[in-house]
Amino acid sequence: KNVLGTELGCCCADVHGSGIGTGFYRDGYCSTGPDDAGRHTVCIEATEKFLAVSAAVGNPLATNP
Repeated sequence: KNVLGTELGCCCADVHGSGIGTGFYRDGYCSTGPDDAGRHTVCIEATEKFLAVSAAVGNPLATNP
């Protein structure tokens, strides 16, 4: 379930046309398991401004560099 209590939606199941999804299991969902040391559990829609500020402080989050 997501933070709203509804079912998780697919975040991205085809990164850059690769056929590979996001998330620990690369299935496009923010699901995780005991082997996920990085905690791949967040998926957001961000504005260009947010991505620019994040990159400027050393945390580049954009999937399209």
